[in-house]
Amino acid sequence: HNINDLSSSMKEIQKILKIMIGISEQTNLLSLNASIEAARAGEAGKGFAVVANEVKKLAEQSKEFTSNINSIVAEIGKKTNDTVQEVMNSNAVVSEQILAVNGTEEMFKTVFSAMQDVITNIERTEKSVGNIMKSKEKVLESMENISAVAEESAATTQEISASTEQQMASAEELAKNAQELNEVSAALNKELDKFKTE
Repeated sequence: HNINDLSSSMKEIQKILKIMIGISEQTNLLSLNASIEAARAGEAGKGFAVVANEVKKLAEQSKEFTSNINSIVAEIGKKTNDTVQEVMNSNAVVSEQILAVNGTEEMFKTVFSAMQDVITNIERTEKSVGNIMKSKEKVLESMENISAVAEESAATTQEISASTEQQMASAEELAKNAQELNEVSAALNKELDKFKTE
């Protein structure tokens, strides 16, 4: 804003200098006319001619100084415009950097959100692993119980098998004894028949 004000002020100064140059040119023209009139007046106008000549010199010097000042002001105006352009370019660069920073901030927000999701998934995974470990312990406990029951069943089966073998041996012995009794009974019957026939 201040640079724009300076540029406007420089333009106003240039306008004033142009007016001063115009005044110098008019003064120079008036001094020339005064010199002509003094020459016509002859001896009586010599003093007036000297004054007119000095006025002419002052007008020329004033015009020269004004021209120099105008050149300097023009150069300052050019540099001011260049500065304004550089500032505008800098503003554009700053705007781009601000956009880049904002973009980077958004990117970090996205990365942070993704990391939060990863952490949440890890926590869920840890919880699932904990549940799996608990289930595994229950399965192992059940398998141990089943193994114990199987061992007990095997022992019971062996006992039953041994008892069955004993019963079969007893049954065979009973069958043998029964056979012997049958044979003895047959022999007795045979002897009794002999007695009956005699």
